Amino acid sequence: ERGEGLQLIEGPPGVGKTWLARGIGALWEDSGGSVIVAEGDMLSSDFDYYPFGYALSGLPSGWKRALPGVAGVARAAEALVGTAGLITLTVQALATARPTRQEQLAQFVGGREQAILAELEKLARKRPVLLIADNLHWWDGPSLRLLARLMDQRLQRAYPFLSELRILAVQTPKPYQRVADPVAHAVLAELPSTNLVLVPRVNRESFPSVLESLGAPASLPVGVVDSVYALSGGNLALAARAASRISETDENTFLQARNGDEF
Repeated sequence: ERGEGLQLIEGPPGVGKTWLARGIGALWEDSGGSVIVAEGDMLSSDFDYYPFGYALSGLPSGWKRALPGVAGVARAAEALVGTAGLITLTVQALATARPTRQEQLAQFVGGREQAILAELEKLARKRPVLLIADNLHWWDGPSLRLLARLMDQRLQRAYPFLSELRILAVQTPKPYQRVADPVAHAVLAELPSTNLVLVPRVNRESFPSVLESLGAPASLPVGVVDSVYALSGGNLALAARAASRISETDENTFLQARNGDEF
């Protein structure tokens, strides 16, 4: 499986979906690919093509620096979804045969979309692209339809860089968040090329392996694991911070600090 299509990460708030997707993006970039982050915004969901405008504005350029323990992200994902499928579908061998013939652009793409595609091609820098579509539930209709078209073979013949494009989307389902354009969103979600990956809240039983994958020492005392789980609520980003702090000091120092100004 080459991982074509759209890999859609879905889960409740606070489970670390965005952190996970961007960690996968960091792995992709470290492997020689190019990453483009397009993010939906609740207050801008009535602006056509807002996520692509965000991606092209240069605002997301520092996304990678905020990530802790990139290598641990893959292992944490395996513990969460019970399989390496999400990782292996997305982070893969990037050397593939690239089409060189530029065919005439299909008529169903408008002028504004052509401009976006041209800018995306520049950002690709002749490397395989991973497009992270964050907050997909807040994307406007035109952006959702363009996202679907990026997987159309006719458009890929016109823009060869799209033949290597991989799309990793993140969304929070109802009733936690509203969907800005239910019709366009449903069409994209129901495409045969869309693969839904559910990320649940981390349960207590699997939390020790998740915590260890994020850099905490192996075989932590049960009381320490319970405390970190209670403090983080199972959130991956918070758990990673705790794991980092424990590895830098020790579990006793961490537990002592939790009730003080330092924590």
